[in-house]
Order: sequence, then structure tokens, then C-alpha cells
Amino acid sequence: MRLKNLESISLVDNTFNTSIISCLSFLPSLRILNLSQSHDLGTSFPMQELSSLRELMTLDLSDSGVESLTVNGTMTMSNLVYLNLDLNFFTDDIMRSMSAFPSLRYLSMKGSFFTARGTLFANGRPNLPYLEVLLLTMNGFSGTLPIDDLTYFHNLEVLDLSSNNFVGSIPLTIKSLSSLKAISLAENMLNGSLPNGLCELKNLHTLDLSHNNFHGSLPECFNSLSFLKLFDISSNQFTGMLQPSLIANLTSLEYVDFSHNKFEGSFSFSLFSNHTKLEVVAFINDNDNDMFKVETEHPAGWTPMFQLKVLVL
Repeated sequence: MRLKNLESISLVDNTFNTSIISCLSFLPSLRILNLSQSHDLGTSFPMQELSSLRELMTLDLSDSGVESLTVNGTMTMSNLVYLNLDLNFFTDDIMRSMSAFPSLRYLSMKGSFFTARGTLFANGRPNLPYLEVLLLTMNGFSGTLPIDDLTYFHNLEVLDLSSNNFVGSIPLTIKSLSSLKAISLAENMLNGSLPNGLCELKNLHTLDLSHNNFHGSLPECFNSLSFLKLFDISSNQFTGMLQPSLIANLTSLEYVDFSHNKFEGSFSFSLFSNHTKLEVVAFINDNDNDMFKVETEHPAGWTPMFQLKVLVL
């Protein structure tokens, strides 16, 4: 039976070996292929055998025990736009292989660099001019943030580098990632003060810097991030006063967590009075910080325009 019009196959959680790949290569119309949780495909996935699938746009190899992709120097899969490689056991060399997929828009490698060492692009930066989403959480990457390399991904909108071992500060060149809409640097070992370059990311709606060692005051220019919906800077070492103009202007906020820092002075909850979308607010204060206080009833008679779902003080 020839399935020349078949466009989508899901073979999740099967025990096929690599011989199935040769069979799939004779499906000329295939656009979506899901091989996730297929643990008998071998450690080296024969990607070149899928190169004949000219229409393939989506490939999921997550949680399949793969350690490398067999890609020869001339192979390209020019229509592939979505690639999920989560929960595998790659080495650093895997990033160099990504150049075989020049049209990628979505690349997820969460928890996949079992033998990660050094910087993210230690063995070469792939040429991915259309990449919009890059998810690299939980990989144990170390060194400083590879922002200069990431600036070559001109269309990058979502960047997740959380739960790694990055150190140092956020470089000013982060402003060059002007297409960013969401960034998470949470749960690393980053420090220093926040650069004004973050304020240049005018399209940002998610900013998660929680669980690091950032210090200093929040840049006042943050008040220009008018599309910001999630703002989490909890569990850092930020100091100084929370400027009223910073909070009052961020009327798109839905989720705010400023807990476990070293802020000073008082913060009036009435600054959120015009935040109609606000749902979650957390201001947990450390026991040893008696320099900061949250005022919830001042000024008297103020009326919130939001309906909170979660409030933690």
C-alpha cells in the first residue's frame, strides 16, 4: 500500500528501530512526524534518511534517547520549521547540526544537553535566520550569557535560558534582540545590576529574572515596557525604593512577583489602581528586612480596577 498523500504520522511511545526511518522516507507528502518516546531508535538518529521528505515541517524526537543527529555536510531540510529535541542526551556538537534546517522557527532542547560543557555555541553558531522560539532550559550550560551570538537570530521572539549555570551580568547588547517578546533567565547564577538595554525591548510581555543574584535598583526606564504582562524578579538582591512611576505605567501587568529582595521604603498598592488585568501579586518580604513595607489601604478609599486571583504578602 502506497500512502503518497499521507501528511501526518504519530508513532509516540513505540518500539520501532531505525528501520522505520527508511520506510517513512517514501512518504512524499508527509508534513508532521512525531517519534517522541521512541527509545529504540538508537543513539544516533539517521536524519539524512528523512532528507527526502521535502514537505516535512514538524518533527518531534523528544524523549527518545538520542545522542546525535547524523547529518552530512550538504544535507538540508529547507521546509522544517518546528523541531522538538527535548529530554535527550546530546553533546555540544548538536547546535552545529542545526544549520541543516535553515527555515527553523521553533527549536526546543529542554533538558537535552546531558554532557553540556562550556558555552552554548562552543562549537559554532548555526545559521537560523528565521528562528522565533529557542527553548534551552535545564541543560547545565555555564559561562556568560551568549547574547552576542543570539543577536544573529534577528527574528527571535521567545528565549528561555532558565535553570542553567550561567554567570556574570546581562550585557548591554541584549538591546539588539529587539524582536523579543518573552525572556526567562530564571534560576541561574547571574549577578550585577540590570542594564538599560532591557528597556529597549519594547515588545516584551514576559520578563523572568527570578532566582539569581542581581542587585541595585530597578532601572526607571522599565516604565516604558508598556506591553509587559509577567514581571518576576523574585529571589534576588535588589535594593532601593520601588519608584511609583515604574509601576504605575505598566498597566498591562497580569503577574507580578517582587518577593525576597532587599527593597526599602514603602510601596502603596494603590499604584496598581489602573491595572485592570492584574491577577497575581506576590510581595513576600524576608524576615530580616524591616526596611520595606507594603501599604494596602493607603490612600483611604481608593478603588482597584482589577480582580486578583492570587495575593501573597
